[in-house]
Amino acid sequence: MEDFKEFINEMRILAEQGNIKAQHNLALCYYTGQGILQNYQEAAKLWKKSAEKGLPEAQCGLGVCYEKGHGVKQNYEEAVKWWRKAAEQGHTEALFNLANSYVTGQGVKRDNEEAVKWWLKAAEQGVAQAQYNLGICYAAGQGVRQDDKEAAKWWRKAAEQGHTEAQHNIGSCYVNGQGVEQDYEEAVKWLRLSLAKGDTESLNALKMLKKMGVIKNLF
Repeated sequence: MEDFKEFINEMRILAEQGNIKAQHNLALCYYTGQGILQNYQEAAKLWKKSAEKGLPEAQCGLGVCYEKGHGVKQNYEEAVKWWRKAAEQGHTEALFNLANSYVTGQGVKRDNEEAVKWWLKAAEQGVAQAQYNLGICYAAGQGVRQDDKEAAKWWRKAAEQGHTEAQHNIGSCYVNGQGVEQDYEEAVKWLRLSLAKGDTESLNALKMLKKMGVIKNLF
């Protein structure tokens, strides 16, 4: 605890000297209340300083403040503005948040093609939820040309990271031969992984496979 107090004091000194990394770290402490009394206004103020100097982590944090109205007046347009700045520098969370904004229409006009564009960037960085969402877009032809193979590809990537819904979806793809060659063994593998996390749709799919005689036991 004493070490953390010392860390905060060091960050405060460096932040006052204009060190943008220190400003971000101190803002994070204020935002989370870690080792210091939680203070959203101080967090937003410090993030604004480092965000204006181009630090993507701070730009993303400031965007969250504007989204939630933490320490600043809630303003979705400002949230999107700062997320875009961070996303353009490849910041993972900002990429995801910006894509979501285009889906929900918060702070920006709804645009599925733009959502896909930013989700793709996040997915390529390994964000499982973005990979799953991208799979949904390809499966539905939402913001992108419908493509079952691409849908299956991205669901598998998310599934390999433990994403429950993606595990169910790629399992279903293998059951139906949708975007992949039909493979009951692969289907059962993924559906059981999803079922282990409580996915009821996977339970129904496995019951169907049992009825077909593909498997003897659900587990």
